Amino acid sequence: MLRGVMIMFLLLQLALADRSCRLSVASAGFVGPASPLRRLNRRHLARGVSAAGATTRGPTSVRDGYPVAEVAGGNDHRGIPVGAVMIAAAEVENLRGQLERSLRPPISSLGCKVDLSLRGVEPLEVELANDDGGGGIKRPKQLLLVHLPTAAAAALDDGACRRGKELMDFLKARGATYLPGLRRPRTLRGATKKRRGAHIVEVAPTSRRAAANSNATAAFTFTELFAGIGGFRLGLEELGGRCVVANEIDPYAAATYSRHFESDQKHESMIEADILDICARTDVPKDVDVLTAGFPCQPFTSRGSQAGLADDRGLLYREVVRMLRGSRPKTFVLENVLGLVRLGGGGGGRGKSKERGEAGSVLSHMLEAFEGCGYKVSWNVCNGRHWGPQQRERVFIVGTRIDLGCSREFQWDWYDELRGGVRDGERPVSSTLVVRDILEPPDAASVRECELTTGQWEKVRALHADTNPMGIARARIDLDAKSPTLISSYRRIGSLTSKYVFEERDGTSRDRPRFLTPRECCRIMGFPEDFAVPSAAVDGDEIVGHFYAGIGNAVIPPVVSAVGEELMKVLDSAVSRSSAYY
Repeated sequence: MLRGVMIMFLLLQLALADRSCRLSVASAGFVGPASPLRRLNRRHLARGVSAAGATTRGPTSVRDGYPVAEVAGGNDHRGIPVGAVMIAAAEVENLRGQLERSLRPPISSLGCKVDLSLRGVEPLEVELANDDGGGGIKRPKQLLLVHLPTAAAAALDDGACRRGKELMDFLKARGATYLPGLRRPRTLRGATKKRRGAHIVEVAPTSRRAAANSNATAAFTFTELFAGIGGFRLGLEELGGRCVVANEIDPYAAATYSRHFESDQKHESMIEADILDICARTDVPKDVDVLTAGFPCQPFTSRGSQAGLADDRGLLYREVVRMLRGSRPKTFVLENVLGLVRLGGGGGGRGKSKERGEAGSVLSHMLEAFEGCGYKVSWNVCNGRHWGPQQRERVFIVGTRIDLGCSREFQWDWYDELRGGVRDGERPVSSTLVVRDILEPPDAASVRECELTTGQWEKVRALHADTNPMGIARARIDLDAKSPTLISSYRRIGSLTSKYVFEERDGTSRDRPRFLTPRECCRIMGFPEDFAVPSAAVDGDEIVGHFYAGIGNAVIPPVVSAVGEELMKVLDSAVSRSSAYY
C-alpha cells in the first residue's frame, strides 16, 4: 500500500513545468501497467506540459531551479499533438515497425505522405523497486524516452480510432507508458542536427539596430513566430515596437536574422527551434501587444500541389492557435500566399476581400479557429506593388482580443484608398518604383557574382526553348515594370519561374544574363539598405543560396508597417491595455 502511494506521488511530480518540455498528469491517459518508478533524473522530473488551454490557475513557485506551474491538460491546447513513450530500449525498433503498420496511409491523389520518423530518442534514468517487496533497488533494462511523430500522438489521443487502439494495444503488451503533451527538449540532437553549416560571417551591427534592440521604452511589444529573416520585425520596429521573442526553425534564416538583429546580448530574442518544442506559457511572454506569424505557405501556393490541410505543414496554423490560447497577445497579424484564399473553392462566408472575393473553405476554417481563441478577426489581400517595385499579393489576417473592449475596429479603407492612388493625410500615393530604379551599378562585385556561367546560360536557353513558345524572352525581367513575385526558389536555373537581368540600369546589354543580386532582392522587398546580405566570395555559394530562399519567403516590411499603423489605432482605443488573461 505504501509503495503504491509513493508511486503515485512520483508520477505526479512529472507535472512540473520545464522551459523546454512539458507533460500532462491530469489527463495523461497512461497505457500499460504503471511502472514502479522510484527515482527519475531531475531533468525529467522537472518536465511539464504546455499549459495552453488549461482552466485551472494557481501560484507559480520554483523547485530545484525549475518553475512549477499548474497541472495542464495534455494535448488539450488546440495545437498539433505531441507526446512521448517510455519504453525499453530493445523495443524501439518494434515501435518503429508498429507505427508503420498502424499509421502508414495509402499515398493520396495529392501525393502527401505522413512523416512517421521519431522526433527524438533520449535515455531515461530510473530505478525500480525489487519484486520481492524487500525494498531494495535494482537496475531495470534500459528505458528510453521516445518522442513520437505527431500522427502517432494524435492517434493515441483519439483512443476510439482503429489506429489509436492498435498503438495502445502494442504499448500495453510492451509495458510502455504514453506521456501526452510531452515536448521534445530543444537541446536534443534530433532538434539541432539541421543547425550545422548555417554559420554566416558576422558583421558589425548598425547603431540604429543596436538602439532598437536595447530600447527599454518601446511604444509596444511583439512576438514573432515563423520569423524567417525578420520582415515582420523590420516593419514593426519602424513604428517603435520592440521584439521580445522570435522563433524560427530554419538554421540559415535564423542565422541571417541574428546577424542583423541580435546586436545586444542582453536582448537576444531568437529561439532557433521547431515551434512544436516551444511552450506557449513559459517560452512566449504573456500579454504582448502584437503576435506575428508568417506560417508556412508551401501547402497553399498555386505553384505547388495545394495539398492544404492534407499536408503536415498546412496544419501549422494550429500552432498559432496554441500560442494565442497560451500567451494571450492583445492582437495578432498573420501573412500567407494568395493561394490560401482560393483553396477550397471560395464562398466560405467568413468575410471577404473587395479585391479577391470570399474566403475559401480552408481559410474559413482557419478564421473560425482564430475567432475561437477570443479574437475579432478580419483579413484582406494586399499587393506589395503599392509600396515598392514588385507584384506581390499576400493575404493578411488581423485579430484583436475581444475582451480589450476596443471602441474602434480594424479597417481596410486605407488600403482601398492606396490602391486608388489617393493621398490620405500622411499616407503617400502608391509607389512608382520599377526594377530599373533599384539595380546596383554594373561594375559592382555583387553584380559580377550573379552572372550566369556559360554552362548555366546554355541550360536556361535549352529549358525555355523546349517548354515555352515565347522562348528565352519569357525569362527576361522587364526593368521598366514591377518585378514578378520573388519566391524562395528564385535562384534555380532549372525553374521556369526564375527571371534574369538582360541589361543594366544604364541600358547596357549583357553578354550573359544575371540573377538579381541579394541587395537588389532586398530593395525589391522593401528591406532597408543596412540589412546585412551575404557575399559568395566571403560566405560561400551555399549561404547565398539560402539567403535567396529566405528573402523570397519574407514579408514586405512597409506593408507590415501600414497594417501595424492601423492596428495601433485600434489598440489605443482599448478600454484597458492591461492583461485580461483567461
